[in-house]
Amino acid sequence: VCDGSVHRRHWLFSESVGLKHAFQSKYRKAYYAVIFTSLKKRDDMGYQKTSDKISAIVSTMNGFLGVECLRDVDGFGITVSYWDSMESIDAWRKNLDHMEAKQRGRSEWYQEYTIRICKVEFENHFEITDQ
Repeated sequence: VCDGSVHRRHWLFSESVGLKHAFQSKYRKAYYAVIFTSLKKRDDMGYQKTSDKISAIVSTMNGFLGVECLRDVDGFGITVSYWDSMESIDAWRKNLDHMEAKQRGRSEWYQEYTIRICKVEFENHFEITDQ
C-alpha cells in the first residue's frame, strides 16, 4: 500500500526509488511491524485504484499506527505497516477488502511477495532540522 494519504510525517523522493514516506513512532511501548516485500508485474490492471482503497481502509483500522513504503522502477517494493498489537494485525489480515486485494495480488499484480512480522522493542530516530 504505497500511498501517502495514510501517514504524512515526511516525504522523501528519489528518482530511482520513487516516493517514500517515513514513519516515526510516538508510541512509547513495543509495537509490531508487518514487512511486505514484493515484486510487481509490469501491468497495472487496477492496482493503483485498489491500493488507494486499501490505504483509506487501513488508516481507519483499530491499532494501525502508520506506514512506510517504496517501490523501485523495476517493480520491487517494500511496505512496512506498524501496529499496536498482534490482534490488530490479525483483524487487518481478516478484513474482507484486504482479503480480496490479497487474492487479486496473487492472481494479477505480484510475481512474488513475502510477509514478515516483527516486534519493535526499540526505536532510535535522528533528523536534521533547519536551525
